[in-house]
Amino acid sequence: MMNVISENMIVRDFSQLLEGDLGADQIKVLMIYLNGLITEDEASINKLAKNTVDSFNERTMNRKLKKLASNSKDILKKCLKSYQQIPELSIDENGLYILDEHIIRKWGKKIEGLGYFYSSSENKKVKGLSEISVHYYSKKIEYPVTYDIFRKKDELEKYNKEGQFRSKNEIARSLIKETIEINSKCKNWSFDPYFFTKDTAKYLIELGQYYVSRIKRNWKCTFKKKHYSISELYDTLKKDDFQLVKVRHYSTKKVRYFMVAERNVFIERLGNQLVLYVKELKKDEKGNLIEKYEGKYMTLVSNMLDKSHGEIIKIYMMRWRIETGYRDQNQNLSLDKCRWRDIEGQYCFIALVFLAYLLLCWARYKGYLKPYSDNLNTIGSIKESYKKYNNELFADWITDLKKQCNNCRLLKLVYHLIYNKKINIYQSDLYINSQIT
Repeated sequence: MMNVISENMIVRDFSQLLEGDLGADQIKVLMIYLNGLITEDEASINKLAKNTVDSFNERTMNRKLKKLASNSKDILKKCLKSYQQIPELSIDENGLYILDEHIIRKWGKKIEGLGYFYSSSENKKVKGLSEISVHYYSKKIEYPVTYDIFRKKDELEKYNKEGQFRSKNEIARSLIKETIEINSKCKNWSFDPYFFTKDTAKYLIELGQYYVSRIKRNWKCTFKKKHYSISELYDTLKKDDFQLVKVRHYSTKKVRYFMVAERNVFIERLGNQLVLYVKELKKDEKGNLIEKYEGKYMTLVSNMLDKSHGEIIKIYMMRWRIETGYRDQNQNLSLDKCRWRDIEGQYCFIALVFLAYLLLCWARYKGYLKPYSDNLNTIGSIKESYKKYNNELFADWITDLKKQCNNCRLLKLVYHLIYNKKINIYQSDLYINSQIT
């Protein structure tokens, strides 16, 4: 059923961020697809060609999107560069870059890049595409920044591309470089232990960046001229070394309690580092604070030597925002619904999902969606408001068409196509008009 307007005020304004390198037809097909990612449950090219007013046919759309695929990341970068000219949308020094891996679940035999990867969220190996990406978060705004796809050596060999192999941490460092090229104001990073290697940490230090990460417990360090592993150093701690720390959650504002011990250590190649041993607490039935996970602790490392324990824990808690971003991209923007099989198509689709996310942020910033909801705090709520906005435009389009075709049989055909009802186009115009009204 045709129900999507290919052009609206939001899309028209957003498309101006991309003008210059793209032709009018390229921008049009790009905006049709972004609009479809937001308004349709599954934005296949076939579906969008059929359901979008003033669209291209399926073959033309497919051809034009394929042409965009080769420079899809450049289009995303241009959009983000334009974002940085707008204070309300720009990355600033108080924000945080978060780098992590997400497995995009996929099934099939002939999808390039496909493999089995460990999913930390599912705690097992799953079949899919390994997306490594950077997400930006601050109090005022958050959005995805850049990405890449990790491919295993044996999978690359199937396509005679084994020379293109890069490790996950090589990809991570290239993404750090790309991110800083987009905006260098923010210098704060957060990782999980897998991506926090000495090569990556040293690279960040050389670039003048700061980080908070969990650290592997077998790492070696020096404390008071003695050598320890991170876990051995924990064993030297006494009860009096731990202090109670209260941390107010950055989003929910709920207070959480921790017992924290610190050690200022020297790590080879990295220099002086702050290591925190963290035990989370909870209240028992009597309101007393006890260990939430008895005998377990989390170890954080940072080169932010001037930050308090609470600030460092809060920064690491913000790392969860990238997981929320992955969820939003899957649930609200069909990240796992890509039908292209070649790797260029996979890269293009992820860029389109990122751009759709940025389009929703843009719509909220411009105030177009305020009449449709008082709550525009999540991508899901922004999307629902955008769909209401699109439905209202479509209703206006039908009303306008009705006025133009008040006495012609074309309206009967449109009614049939839109509402999927069998009608006799030779019935009276008065009858058809009454059905639409």
